[in-house]
Amino acid sequence: MNTHASDQSAAAVQQPSAAAPSDSLRRQRHWLMVLAFMFLGVIIAFITHLWLEHQETVRLREELARRLQAGDTVSAEVKGLVKSMQDTVLDLQGRTAALETRQSEARDRYTTLQQMYQELSGSRDDRILTDMEQILLTANQQLQLSGNVHGALITLENADKLLTREDKPQFIGIRRAL
Repeated sequence: MNTHASDQSAAAVQQPSAAAPSDSLRRQRHWLMVLAFMFLGVIIAFITHLWLEHQETVRLREELARRLQAGDTVSAEVKGLVKSMQDTVLDLQGRTAALETRQSEARDRYTTLQQMYQELSGSRDDRILTDMEQILLTANQQLQLSGNVHGALITLENADKLLTREDKPQFIGIRRAL
């Protein structure tokens, strides 16, 4: 019995010690499971976070691409407007140069016409004075050679009519003398 009692007491002693490791083992397994679930949760949260970040990056890239495309479109339109404005400026410069050339030609023609008018006017006055001189010489010859007073008076009246038609101030003195 003694041996049996000592076996029983040893078994009893061993049993609580056998029960103790299994509780401890269960607790360890429990905590390992909790840690594994927590680790799995962290991994799932991390993967979810990476996926959401990837989706945000894709969305931002698409938005950036859309805005770049819009910017390219606006840039092309601006380039077209600039080209159009440059063409308009060149056209206006050409027209301005043509108008300046025409203005210069018109100014030259006006100056030429003015000179011609002055020459004509001066030569006409000279011609009238020459005609007057001839008329007076004719009247003087009629008086001296033939004594024809009536013919001389008609000649002088014609000279006065000629000066009256011209109606220029420089001929007033000659008309008085006639």
